Amino acid sequence: MLLLFALALGGVGLAALGEQARHRALREQEAELAFRGAEIARAMASYVEASPAGSRTLPRTVDDLLEDRRSGRIVRHLRQLRDDPLGAGWVWLAPNEGGCSRSRSPGARGSGLAGVRSASQRPLIKRQGDEPLAACDLVFRHETFRPLPAPAASAPPVSP
Repeated sequence: MLLLFALALGGVGLAALGEQARHRALREQEAELAFRGAEIARAMASYVEASPAGSRTLPRTVDDLLEDRRSGRIVRHLRQLRDDPLGAGWVWLAPNEGGCSRSRSPGARGSGLAGVRSASQRPLIKRQGDEPLAACDLVFRHETFRPLPAPAASAPPVSP
């Protein structure tokens, strides 16, 4: 009887460890999703900033981010397109699209790729105080990333 109890207790402990490992793996996938999505959004912002003066154009395809030839030389805003870590694939968003196929507010101008999200409908791990959120609601947009302003020219040192 004692052996049966010990086996049951060990089984419960192993199940708890398995659940912790699964939870940790899900958190790592979500962190990787945030990293890769932000990397793509930064590349989009870099593409827009590298546009010829006054045009501020969005990339039309992913290939534009991988190899931008508008300036006469090749600029790689994104070195490599990595897969969606949730395995569902990326959904490329036009300026008026939002998460999970919802539209954004009108007023977004231009055509091309303005953001990216995961195609996964899987709910994200709920964090304390957060509303439940599906992975496809996590949208990465180029407007999120702006280049740092150029440092102000400093006055020359005054000699005594």
